[in-house]
Amino acid sequence: LERDCLNWTSENVNGLVLVHFDTEQCPFDHWQLIKRAIQRAGVSAAPDWLQSYCVAGLSHKDICEAIGLSLEMAAQKFGGIHSFILDGVADAVADVNDPAESNKFISELHALAIQYDCPIIGVIHLNPGSQKTRGHLGSQLERKAETNLQLEKDDEEISKIWADKNRRASI
Repeated sequence: LERDCLNWTSENVNGLVLVHFDTEQCPFDHWQLIKRAIQRAGVSAAPDWLQSYCVAGLSHKDICEAIGLSLEMAAQKFGGIHSFILDGVADAVADVNDPAESNKFISELHALAIQYDCPIIGVIHLNPGSQKTRGHLGSQLERKAETNLQLEKDDEEISKIWADKNRRASI
């Protein structure tokens, strides 16, 4: 079966939940994102264990609270967390340049990854015109992350993925 998943594969043999928070898209664009993911995966419908939430418009405090609550409820319902994707990490803090707030939030994410024994995939944009992630939050994410991937589309709309700051091996 031909699939367009950027050569990524994953299995979820135990049916653990994948929780996805989209902080950036309006409800329609969020729906389109999930629809596109379903098509790329070559399946007809999203599996029950995919719990995707459009949280655009919530305050950073509400997003943080929702992360903890949704992971707790999902882990109880599905017996564990497969992974958590936070698309729009910067929307979970008031100020990406505040070291105390950024460090606290990244520590909380790290604790959740340990508590639920799952990877947390965070998406954060680069500062415009640079290769530096946004603010102190981006720097702290880079320091604490197992793997830092960067995606870039070329002029032909082909996505390239690379990593230069990883704990164990380069990609």
